[in-house]
Amino acid sequence: MKFIVGLAAIAITFSTLFAAGENPSALGLEIGKATIADAKAKYRLESKGINNLSEGEYFLVELSDIKLDNVIEASIVFDKSGKLAAVGIIFSGDRFDSLYKSLSEQYALQNDQTEFQGVKSAIFVAGNSKIILAKWHTFERKNTFTNLHYGTNQHLDKIENAIRQQQDSNITIVDPFP
Repeated sequence: MKFIVGLAAIAITFSTLFAAGENPSALGLEIGKATIADAKAKYRLESKGINNLSEGEYFLVELSDIKLDNVIEASIVFDKSGKLAAVGIIFSGDRFDSLYKSLSEQYALQNDQTEFQGVKSAIFVAGNSKIILAKWHTFERKNTFTNLHYGTNQHLDKIENAIRQQQDSNITIVDPFP
């Protein structure tokens, strides 16, 4: 019973956090439109400097301000014009199926990777943005995590190019999607 109540609470929370629009909203902030001032009005933020790909500011969101269970990190990245380029949320545990169901009811599925050795992923599209959902585990399979990333197509293209360059040159870069 507690599990069913928990799922209902998750569904209600996500329906308000991920409001419909041309671009998706995450944490009540519309991707590609929300500003730093909008984010600061809703959340307590810890500055982490300038994101190396977006050339804009990036912040960690105070977890107690987020009304979701099992969030271990939430970050927001802005482009150099101060518009929201990306939101990343990391959950401890396996939240993939419940998030997948919620997202598939609201957005178009672009790519769905079947599970392989405990890893699953899906990409949804909305407006000029994409939503990337992934479940993974530590090497020892002791801990499972679910990542939910929202980003403008422009920002995600920069990440893809950085990853491709990293693979081609065999060098390590700073995490492009904090």
